Amino acid sequence: MNSNEVTFKCPDYNLLITYSEKNSFLQLYTPNRANTIAIEPTTGVSDSFNNGIGLSVLKSNDVYEIDWVVSIID
Repeated sequence: MNSNEVTFKCPDYNLLITYSEKNSFLQLYTPNRANTIAIEPTTGVSDSFNNGIGLSVLKSNDVYEIDWVVSIID
């Protein structure tokens, strides 16, 4: 993602997702059922253990935190 927020525009409202870490990822899944979407914030892409994209390696006792905020706005 190029920024730390994304907006989904819907006919009746807008959904704003913000996050504290700029290097984050967002997966979207739309099943065959109408009017359904899964929005999945992630810290890396699929297979990041092998491709290294989004992978963070922590040393013993290190802490990693990320905040995700979902808001419904007009």
